[in-house]
Amino acid sequence: MNTHLRFLFFSFFTAALLLPSVTRADRTFYLSPRGNDEASGSRRHPLATLEGALRKARAWRVQGKEGEKVILHLSEGVFPLSHTVQMGIEDNGLVVEGEGYDKTVLTGGVEIQGFREAENGLWALDMQSLMPCGGDIPQ
Repeated sequence: MNTHLRFLFFSFFTAALLLPSVTRADRTFYLSPRGNDEASGSRRHPLATLEGALRKARAWRVQGKEGEKVILHLSEGVFPLSHTVQMGIEDNGLVVEGEGYDKTVLTGGVEIQGFREAENGLWALDMQSLMPCGGDIPQ
């Protein structure tokens, strides 16, 4: 067997061994802060929220795709979370990935506005305005 033929055989043999170990998603849903949860979740029509993407991923798996890998790819931007995201056994194999370090942000924080400068270099805020339904603030 000549050298060229041996090289080709070795290359194909090596590729055949490595291909099963290459991780590939069976389905990727894309998210963008400018997306829409009624969209398909494709790269061109991304979803808007992690909750919306989880609903789509779970619905996709119910169609006979249980156990298959799903990636939720979050684009660059800030994704606010209004409540705790709950995942269970049905989300096994789910991967949530962002664009990169410090480019994709999931935050549960709330921006507080309405501070006013008070005396002695301090700042003040009317806490009553932050309470839903005008509730009392525990002391």
